[in-house]
Amino acid sequence: MQSFNFDLYSPYPIELRQQVGIATVCRTITPERSGRVHFEATDWPARLYDPTLHQSLEPDALVHVIGRQGLTLLVTPKSRVAVPSSAQSLDYLSS
Repeated sequence: MQSFNFDLYSPYPIELRQQVGIATVCRTITPERSGRVHFEATDWPARLYDPTLHQSLEPDALVHVIGRQGLTLLVTPKSRVAVPSSAQSLDYLSS
């Protein structure tokens, strides 16, 4: 995982995964509030990777797990076509 530290509210850096994973939403995730996902046989806290995305992710929705920050997984909707790679993440996060 490659590390970036863009979230000023967290002491933990953002670590992007080498390969995108798939998880199932267990508790609703909104831009304002983190939720929970089931990923690799465990439930994890999760939040949207892009907080400017104005979309709620409801239970049973499939999401891409693209990284983590501390113990919180960073997710995007599975329906979203573009998932940022490590090389693109600097531009993606700073825009």
